[in-house]
Amino acid sequence: MLIKCVECGKEISDKASACPHCGCPVEYTVSNNRYKIILISKENNYGGLVTEMIAELYDIKLVEAIDLEEQLSGTILSGVKKEDAELLKAKFESFGAVVRLEPDAESEELDLGDRLSKALSVQKPNHESENRIRCPKCGSTSISTVNRGFSIVTGFWGSGDPRNVCQRCGHKWKPGR
Repeated sequence: MLIKCVECGKEISDKASACPHCGCPVEYTVSNNRYKIILISKENNYGGLVTEMIAELYDIKLVEAIDLEEQLSGTILSGVKKEDAELLKAKFESFGAVVRLEPDAESEELDLGDRLSKALSVQKPNHESENRIRCPKCGSTSISTVNRGFSIVTGFWGSGDPRNVCQRCGHKWKPGR
C-alpha cells in the first residue's frame, strides 16, 4: 500500500524502511496510527447512503450533510484510528463509494464514540424500494414531475418538456437520466 511521507508528502511504499526522497523513517510515518478518510468518488452512491453516513459521523441532519459534503472537498474525516478507518472504508465501499485511507500525522486523534456505531448501522433499503426514482444529488425519493414553462430567453422552445424536481434539495433533472 502506498502511504504519504509525513516529512515531504510524497507517496512511498509502506514496506520501505525510509522515504527515498527525504530519508524520514517509515516507522515514524506509520506509527501515529491516525488516518484520513478521503472520498474519491460516489458515482454509484446507493440512494444517498454515503451522505447519510456522513450525517451520522458528524451528528447533523441529512440536509446539512449534503452541504457539508460539498464543502469537504474529499477528506471526510481526519485523525481516525486505523481500525475505525478500515471499518468506515469498508462500509463506504459497500455503498459504491471509492474511498482511500491516508496516514494523518497532523490531526489529533478523533474519538468517534457512538457516532461510529450509528454510521456503521446505516443499511441499504430492501429490494422493494430499488425501483423508486431517487434524486441523484441527495438520494431522496420525494420527487415530483413538472413541465418547463415559458421563458423570456428561449420562449416556448422546450416549454413542454417534463423535469423531475427533488422536494428535499430542489435539484432538477430530465426524466430518464
